[in-house]
Amino acid sequence: MATIDIGAHSARMLIAEVNVSARSFVELEELEMPVPLGSNVFRTAMISDESIQILCGILRNFKQKMEEYGVTHCRAIATSAVREAGNAEIFIERIRHATGIVIQIFDGTDEARLDYIATISAVPAKYGFTKKATLIADIGTGACQVSAYDYGQLCFTETLKVGTLRAIELMPGTFSSTAMVLDKSFSELEHISGRIKAQTIIAMGSSVRTLFKLTGRRGMVAASISREEFFNLRSTILNMSLEEVSEKYRI
Repeated sequence: MATIDIGAHSARMLIAEVNVSARSFVELEELEMPVPLGSNVFRTAMISDESIQILCGILRNFKQKMEEYGVTHCRAIATSAVREAGNAEIFIERIRHATGIVIQIFDGTDEARLDYIATISAVPAKYGFTKKATLIADIGTGACQVSAYDYGQLCFTETLKVGTLRAIELMPGTFSSTAMVLDKSFSELEHISGRIKAQTIIAMGSSVRTLFKLTGRRGMVAASISREEFFNLRSTILNMSLEEVSEKYRI
């Protein structure tokens, strides 16, 4: 089987051999290619012809790779950038006509459901997801899906139109300016979550994978970072320009 995720910053494909009866799978190959959908949509509310052509080329390569592996089932989804594009329907039809791949747009509740499944499947029991109040934050480049759970039961889920790429596109410059945008956006949750005192935050998504690069962690499915370590890293980065961060951390 193959899954394709078309996000604001990149298109990713995972090919896996699935054992249905055992409900297990083995990863065979994972590919990721950059495509500037978010830069288009966050600035102009439309996906450009150039970006569509780039994505068509990427998906043709993905399809060739699927044929090499003998993939029989494929699921392709798109998230915030395509979801907000004014020409989303035309975009999906052009992709289908050019590549034969049918893209389904995922909304926030779809993402929250998969976040829950991923947490139950991949996060070790020692982090206590089913035993205490937990916040799941799926932090993407275009949007964040934030869900609150108490003893494994959903309390609420909210889609925030804020992500690392969107923040940079709207307010380029130093990370201190970007941080102000993020802090203001997350303050919108206060009126909902005032009674929920989360003991743990489970974070996932492209931005979290980058965070692990900054801390030097590699090749981990799930790992922890302390509050103190996170804020020390944040304080360091706030005083750096985008160029300095890119050069120092090679991202």
